Amino acid sequence: MKKTSIYAIAVIVIVCTVISAALEVQLKHDKRQINPRFHLASYPLPLNSSSHKFKFVNKILPLVIKSNEKVAWERSRIIEIARKKAKASGQDKRFILRLSRKYRVDTIDYDKRIQKLLSRVDILPPSLVIAQAALESGWGRSRFSLEANNIFGIRTLSNRGIVPSERMDGVRISVFKDLQSCIDYHILNINSHPMYVELRKIRQEMDPPFDPLILARGLKNYSEQGNTYVHKIVRIIRVNNLRKYDRLVTGMYYKYDPRGNWFTLNYWKGS
Repeated sequence: MKKTSIYAIAVIVIVCTVISAALEVQLKHDKRQINPRFHLASYPLPLNSSSHKFKFVNKILPLVIKSNEKVAWERSRIIEIARKKAKASGQDKRFILRLSRKYRVDTIDYDKRIQKLLSRVDILPPSLVIAQAALESGWGRSRFSLEANNIFGIRTLSNRGIVPSERMDGVRISVFKDLQSCIDYHILNINSHPMYVELRKIRQEMDPPFDPLILARGLKNYSEQGNTYVHKIVRIIRVNNLRKYDRLVTGMYYKYDPRGNWFTLNYWKGS
């Protein structure tokens, strides 16, 4: 065999090895990114402040991030199953059915069920959730916050709730075992209740990271105050510079186009 042939073969082998190694590294990198985990190693929090506002944020921010992380995992799982199409397993379909019940999706058609779930199962900016909690609970100092772990003024018709002193129509305030349960329920309620379909529509048409000031427009039905309530939420976010906490929501975001039945990948690293 000629030396030139040997050299050519050697070069090809080396190139193939390098390419293979590079692909392996890239696959590992992609696999690591597909799971939308949120990094909680550090918080830009004013821990030395004695203000009740800062204490409130310090207390609930990790819980808001944790709730969002659960939702993001559910969303990534839906997308993974949707990509399988006809190859989706029985376990996959049971998972979709459980989420459909959880998020109030009653469509029988499987493809439409996936589409509706993707419009509902998505994260909320921490600043938006914190602003609502601050307004509804007086920055964690309300009676219902202290006695019922209810920082969103969530109501119930159950006899187990707390009776507000100013209401006599049978409506009570829900009691939660802890703040995490309350935040989990609140985000689920925003993502599933018919009253907040406008917020979900705005979010679906928005590229991440989601702007809380725009999403707030979809909360006018949360209170009898309507647009006045929205303005209060926006003001709380701005005055208290809450948007800086949205940088903690770092991960992989997927945007779904039901018309073309395809996904686009949006990767945003908080900055």
